Amino acid sequence: MRAKRIRMPALIVALMVLSGIPGPAGGDADVLPQRAPLNPAFEAFIQQGTTPVSSEGRPLGYLPPPVSLAHVKGLFLDEAKRLSYPSQFDLRLTGKLTAVRDQGSCGSCWAFATCASLESYLLPGETVDFSEQDLNANHGFDWLECAGGNAIMSQAYLARWSGPMAETDCPYPYSLPVSGDGLSPEKHVQQVVFLPERADATDNDTIKYYLTRYGALCFSFHWSAGNWNSSRHAYFDGVSSSANHAVAVVGWDDDFDKAHFNTTPAGNGAFIARNSWGSSWGDGGYFYISYYDTSLQGFVSFNSAEPIANYAMAYQYDPLGWVWCRGYGD
Repeated sequence: MRAKRIRMPALIVALMVLSGIPGPAGGDADVLPQRAPLNPAFEAFIQQGTTPVSSEGRPLGYLPPPVSLAHVKGLFLDEAKRLSYPSQFDLRLTGKLTAVRDQGSCGSCWAFATCASLESYLLPGETVDFSEQDLNANHGFDWLECAGGNAIMSQAYLARWSGPMAETDCPYPYSLPVSGDGLSPEKHVQQVVFLPERADATDNDTIKYYLTRYGALCFSFHWSAGNWNSSRHAYFDGVSSSANHAVAVVGWDDDFDKAHFNTTPAGNGAFIARNSWGSSWGDGGYFYISYYDTSLQGFVSFNSAEPIANYAMAYQYDPLGWVWCRGYGD
């Protein structure tokens, strides 16, 4: 049994004097920042109020976050880091992937995609198995266990040092009220990168950069069984713009034939993705998703995990993290 798990205070109030915040550059100094609108997909989900389930009866589990990053669409995080990439890349060939897992009858895909990214970052130098179930059950938000989540919820859980926990300490699944209390996280995660939305279907250099540098990425898309080509392990949705399922992208194939999809997209090319429906599904748990899928979104790199002795205290005022934004104009 590990040392006692340190819980962050439930609430520490932080005051912000708005009169002390400078106005927008070149604008009226008396203008105050405004709270940004909620993500429209989040508002639609709140009105619907149910965790997504596939037509085959599989719980999916991706819930849209309240924060929208549409305003940074198409940006590259650092233009100086633009590189040329091969037409194909596959983390399965590099020793940077853990075993395929199965979420079962639980809306926990987002937790499996999160752990897949973080575990991949540490490989091949360090082999770890993080607990999807502790994140699934102890994320701290209003959603119940197995009711779904997203990468922003994962970020909050990791930033306040609630995890990641070891799979052996919090195996999947377990039933509440058992929890990770009394245990210590395996790592302190120091960085989570939310990649800008793609400008178009071929705007993939940012994704390729993070895949080749850090390992697997968490992302979401809209799953519908009618778009699945089981013989080619290929998926393409050219209609949906919302997402209901989270998986991990582990590579790409620029030349993947567009004829392999049930509906033909505008061009060739696909990401290689890892699902959380067990190794008997798809190509050993993996599949191809077209670059032209209109529901692809939310690419996130969990790319830092340090020993828990690095810092003695996490100083933060909000254990639930990033749930809204404030700014000027657009």
